[in-house]
Amino acid sequence: MILVLAGTKDGRELAEALVRSGEEVCLCSVSEYASSLAGPLAGLRLHSGALDADGIADLAGETGAELIADASHPYAKAATENAVSAARRLGIPVVRLQRPGAGFDDSDFGFDTPEALARALSGWLESNYGRVLFTTGSNNLPDWQLVPLNRQVIRVLPTSRVLEKCESLGYSPGQIIAEQGPFSTEQNLLTFNKYEICALVTKDSGKIGGTPEKLEAAREADVQVFYLKRPAFPNLRTGSTPAEVCGMIRRRLGRD
Repeated sequence: MILVLAGTKDGRELAEALVRSGEEVCLCSVSEYASSLAGPLAGLRLHSGALDADGIADLAGETGAELIADASHPYAKAATENAVSAARRLGIPVVRLQRPGAGFDDSDFGFDTPEALARALSGWLESNYGRVLFTTGSNNLPDWQLVPLNRQVIRVLPTSRVLEKCESLGYSPGQIIAEQGPFSTEQNLLTFNKYEICALVTKDSGKIGGTPEKLEAAREADVQVFYLKRPAFPNLRTGSTPAEVCGMIRRRLGRD
């Protein structure tokens, strides 16, 4: 049994590749919706719900997992740390699926922390006209309170929980774009033009997350890019595609 921690498309593809190679897999996603997008395949078990290190260790022990595959979002630092902690506790290996980055230019402004980005952006806005499009998700919204609220436009998932959070932080309906991506270059350009966007705030979520299309639109519209750098996990064995990580896992377990 392989325990795959995932909530995105590439994680589901890894689970499906493992099953097709003959492995039994428990695919763990935070939400039931994310889990429901996988399978159905014989040999694939689904588990939904957020887990800390203890929860991951308990689930791995219950299922008899031989290895933990961390295919969580590139910015889900706590999830990766919990996976490593659980694997260490159980004495089993852990590997990570790390999707390739989008490739930022020297003209883009990258920051290690949201606070550093917010402070730099606030200063930049003092001498630049327009508004900022934030595309980093609802979890980061409290981090952007250092930026003048009237200069912000946010693009978030269209769920009641997310919209309630946006309203509680003071965003008006005219500042909220409630849509599910990824978005094409043309869609991003339309948004930039409609809302008079002068700066884009994003993460390096890679191709699956629609980052290349955001960057292409920003170049065409002369929109300044601010981005959060990915957390680094230098001591983890990683692969960049589901197929590569599937092969790594099978070799690690002596299947091939």
